[in-house]
Amino acid sequence: MDLANLPPMSWQVDGHLPRGGFIVLYGASGGGKTFVGLDLALAVSTGLEWGGNVVDQGHVVYVSAEGSSGLNQRIKAWQTYRDNSAPLANIHFVTDAVNLLDAPQVLEFIAGIKSQHEAPALVVLDTLARCLVGGDENSAQDMGKAIYAVDLIRKETGAAVMVIHHTTKANPETERGSSSLRGAADTMMLVCNKDGRITLTCEKQKDGAPFTATDWKLHPIDAVESCVPVKVERNETVDGQRGEASLEASLPRAQRTVLEAIREAGRTGLTAKQTMEATGRAKSTVYQALDKLLDGRWILYNKAERLYTVGSSNPSNAVQSRPTGQAETALSNVQSVQQPLGVGRIGQLDGQPGTGIDDDDEVWL
Repeated sequence: MDLANLPPMSWQVDGHLPRGGFIVLYGASGGGKTFVGLDLALAVSTGLEWGGNVVDQGHVVYVSAEGSSGLNQRIKAWQTYRDNSAPLANIHFVTDAVNLLDAPQVLEFIAGIKSQHEAPALVVLDTLARCLVGGDENSAQDMGKAIYAVDLIRKETGAAVMVIHHTTKANPETERGSSSLRGAADTMMLVCNKDGRITLTCEKQKDGAPFTATDWKLHPIDAVESCVPVKVERNETVDGQRGEASLEASLPRAQRTVLEAIREAGRTGLTAKQTMEATGRAKSTVYQALDKLLDGRWILYNKAERLYTVGSSNPSNAVQSRPTGQAETALSNVQSVQQPLGVGRIGQLDGQPGTGIDDDDEVWL
C-alpha cells in the first residue's frame, strides 16, 4: 500500500533530469560537456526553458572541482545570450572538490547545504574524477563508495545529483571507470563533439522514455570571449563553428599529450619535471610543448610554485600567469561569502557576475 501511494516520477527538466535522480553527463575531454552541464544548471536555477523543454525552477549547488578559471565568462555569456539580467540568486558555486570517499567531508558538505535557506533541486559535481580524491575509477569498491555518497546527498537534501564525467581515450562514447556507475545511474547522457556539432544522446533513462538525440553548437559571445550551447536542427549546418574538441584536435600530438596530462592533474597542476614523468616525453619536447600551450593560452603558469595548470576549455579565455593574490578587478554586484560547505567556500551570485576572477582558494568565483 505504501508503494502504491508513492508519487509518480516527475521531471526537473522535462524528459532529461528526473527530480531527485542520479544523472551522469559524460563526454570526451574538451568536448563541451561542462558547457552543457552549466547550461542545464543555470536553466534550473532560473526556470527558463532548456532546449525547448519545460524546466521546474529550483535552487542549485554547483561544485566546480576543476577550478573557476573561465567560469565567470561562461556565466556572463549565458546571461547575455538569454537576455537575463535578473539576479542569479538561486545558484551557489563551490570551487574545491568534495571528496566522495571521505565520509566526514561528505557529511559536512550536506550540513552546509542544509544550512542554506532553501533546499536544492540540483547538485552538480564537476567532475567525478576530481571528487574521487585518492580513489580509483576502475575499482568497483571505490566507485561503490562514491555512489553511496551521491545517494546520501540525494536522500538528505532531496536534490537530484548530476555528475560530469569523462569518457575513455580508446572510445569517446564509453564512460571511464567501473561499470557500477552505469548500473547505479538513473540517467546517462552522452555528449559527442564532431567538428563543432555537439550531439546529446540518452544512453539510459531508468524510469522514463529515452529522449530523442539533439544537436547543439557552441555559439560565441564575443563581448565576453566565451560560448554558450545553442540547440540546432539535425539538418542545420554549424556554419564552420569549431568546438573545443576540434580546436584541441588541431594541436600537434606532443602538445595534446602534455595538455591532457596537465588537465588530468586538475587544480594541483604539474611542474615541468612532473609533466615529463607523466607523459614520458623528452625534456626538450615537453618544454617546447609548454611554451606553445602558453602562447596559445591553453594553460596557466604559476611562477611562485613553478606549476602549470589548465587555463580554460576555450584557449581565448586563459591567461599566461595565474594570480596568486587578490583579483585585480573587483567582483561587482556579488554578495560576500554566505556559508562554507565544508570544503572551499560557497558564494551566491546576486546580480551580474563580476569581471574579475581570483584563483586564490580562500575566495570563491
